[in-house]
Amino acid sequence: MTAGLEQVLAARDARAALQAALIARWATPLVSMTLVSPGPVKDDGRRRLLMDSAEVALSQALRGAGFAVLERSRRDGCAGPEALYAVAASPLELKALAVKLEDSMSWGRLLDADVLVAPAGRTDSSDPSACSLLPEPLSRFALGIPPRRCLLCGNDARTCMAERAHPTAELAAAAELLLDILTLRPSGS
Repeated sequence: MTAGLEQVLAARDARAALQAALIARWATPLVSMTLVSPGPVKDDGRRRLLMDSAEVALSQALRGAGFAVLERSRRDGCAGPEALYAVAASPLELKALAVKLEDSMSWGRLLDADVLVAPAGRTDSSDPSACSLLPEPLSRFALGIPPRRCLLCGNDARTCMAERAHPTAELAAAAELLLDILTLRPSGS
């Protein structure tokens, strides 16, 4: 599905509001999974299957670690598939699990598994204004883990994004090629 910028931004705003509401409701960290989908195509059958696989892997990892999922939300739409999990766990342990998922799976480079926490000083789930503040993501740096690498050049992905180091079309082509390889679909078909 190709969506316009306004639609994608509105969907991202809706995701951010839901993230804040879940963190406020449960006063626990939240795993927010989305896919790395540069370019206009954010949602299609292959991306949904990839998110299905990510959800299965995350659920198994959470169960294996003994972490309880308090609430789960899955939405597919113009910003791409997204899955949110409110989890009763230490934020750092949860971040370590999310990083392991991103780094150990064949499709992990296309997965963005963030761990979000309440904004500093905001942990009271009974405070209705708490969900108006955006959750804060834990970085790999918090665990002493190097940042993720760019799809194209291997440098720090965040730096490349901030500097707009690569044309979107090239990033989209790299992501599509990886999707093709993962889904065993011939390139160009």
